[in-house]
Amino acid sequence: YFNTRGSGVVAKLGTDGQVFTSTGAGLSQGFEAAAGGGKIGQIVSTLKTDTYTNTTEDSWVDVTGVTIAITPAKASSKIFVMLQMYGGVASGVTPAVKIQRDIESAGYADSIAVGATASNRQRSTAGTFYSRDGGQVQCVSAHFLDSPSYTLTDEITYKVQLYQDNTNTVRIGGSGDYGDVANQHTYPTVFTCWEVLA
Repeated sequence: YFNTRGSGVVAKLGTDGQVFTSTGAGLSQGFEAAAGGGKIGQIVSTLKTDTYTNTTEDSWVDVTGVTIAITPAKASSKIFVMLQMYGGVASGVTPAVKIQRDIESAGYADSIAVGATASNRQRSTAGTFYSRDGGQVQCVSAHFLDSPSYTLTDEITYKVQLYQDNTNTVRIGGSGDYGDVANQHTYPTVFTCWEVLA
């Protein structure tokens, strides 16, 4: 700890950006540069509380309201992405989700944190919401430290997409049948991006 005596005035001052440190027991205080890397530059989060339903077959579609735009403060930053959502399905449908990264100024879009290319199989971040009946709800979560290639002024958009193998209902934020009874519930979808300074 730091013990100031007499007038209580610290004996010396550091420069802008330095941190106050101990130099050892019985010695005067010190100042040194703050540790670099691993600090959080900004956090952007979206909370979706309404439900989303989809019946589109064999196509990746954006989940409405689960999108984040973030402009990193440093070109060397990484982006930690975290998703938590709940949902349900009508019987006989097996959906999946993936996280998509778009950098419009660079003219490209990529899926991140997905499985390997394997013949005709879809590349997904997480499998979702398989149930024996339309009243069940399951949680899907994913997290990934992304290393996008961008310049300092690029805005990066992260979004969640859904895929399903037939036209039966998939619902985010509630069960497949979404019955209006006391044992049915609504659930939030939380999507968050942290800028991790290098």
